[in-house]
Amino acid sequence: MIGEPNIPGRSRAFTFVELVVVIVILAVIAGMVVPRMNSWRSRQGEQSVFRVADLLSAAAKRDTYATQRSAVEFDVAAGRLKLVALRVSDVESFNPGGEVWVEDVMTPKAVLDGVKIIAGQAGIDELDVRRFHVEFPGAGGGQGRPGIALLLQDDAGQRWTVRLPSTATRAEVTTGGDPKGLSTGDPSAIDLDASGWRDEPW
Repeated sequence: MIGEPNIPGRSRAFTFVELVVVIVILAVIAGMVVPRMNSWRSRQGEQSVFRVADLLSAAAKRDTYATQRSAVEFDVAAGRLKLVALRVSDVESFNPGGEVWVEDVMTPKAVLDGVKIIAGQAGIDELDVRRFHVEFPGAGGGQGRPGIALLLQDDAGQRWTVRLPSTATRAEVTTGGDPKGLSTGDPSAIDLDASGWRDEPW
């Protein structure tokens, strides 16, 4: 009889060559799948960034063409930005102090899928990245509104800056950015502390 005897209870083990072949196959599969998953996550994050830019643009246009006060709100627990408007809670009461902030259902929400806000600025004020409320006067463009700049980052470390200058009606998106150098693009906004004029009269 040729070969090893068939002993009951003894199983055949993998050879070294078979293990190497399996490892090579798994490495090839991982080499094809991982870059595609990273690319998909990056695209998902980029789409979220452009949704944020679209929402800021809608808020700017509303402020320019309407007289109703509005605001952009963010809550990290909800994971989305939304546009809210100041409306009278009871129209028949004629109570001027009875206004409430109500979400504008006509403006799509900007859900932050795959990205997070790591820094923000409105005018010269730094925003709390966990929760903020930036108001627009809604005077048909007659009153100045603050410029807004948001720095977003995905899980892979890719960063985008969304900037809406105070005089623009369209937010712009650029790649990269630094939380310390975040600017709203508003040339009329001057940080007196940073320029050394904090205690000087103006």
